[in-house]
Amino acid sequence: MDFLEITADHYFDATPEKLRELELLREHFTLIPHGLNLSLGSADGLDSAYLEKFAELVKRLSPPWWSEHIAFTRAGGVEIGHLTPLPFTREAVRTLQQNIAHVRRAISAPLILENITTMVSLPGAEMTEAEFVAEVLKQTDCGLLLDVTNLHTNAVNHGYDAMQFLDQIPLERVVQLHFAGGHQHQGC
Repeated sequence: MDFLEITADHYFDATPEKLRELELLREHFTLIPHGLNLSLGSADGLDSAYLEKFAELVKRLSPPWWSEHIAFTRAGGVEIGHLTPLPFTREAVRTLQQNIAHVRRAISAPLILENITTMVSLPGAEMTEAEFVAEVLKQTDCGLLLDVTNLHTNAVNHGYDAMQFLDQIPLERVVQLHFAGGHQHQGC
């Protein structure tokens, strides 16, 4: 295996046992930290304590890249406990740009962004999901963690062609893939 992805959040404020686990994994694999709650799409900005913990972990591991979701998980100072989609608007792209610029001042390793599943289509979209992802990657100069399961799920749930989505995004920016699997229930 070229690398092993770890959930970064599991190693923040780690106990000595978790730190030993991390070091054991690091002895055998290149570790790629994957975040869950940085809330890059939050109009409130970033949680500086969370970002500091993430920066410390990345510094400890010296990964070739690290990843986080194109989403927000905090609004109005409240942790909402879920990867929440952004509206596909230019304003959301600007928010991501600002937050990612802030992140880059704290973490020098390259950031790659993951597409998420969306349960609903938000009103006010100015572009398709594929156009939004492509614009985010262009404006932030980030790589893509393409979650194939999320892409398939969105294509089924929102009635678009996954292959057309792939034709509309810059595949040269794909750095990593996720495949999580799934199942259909009552045709969905």
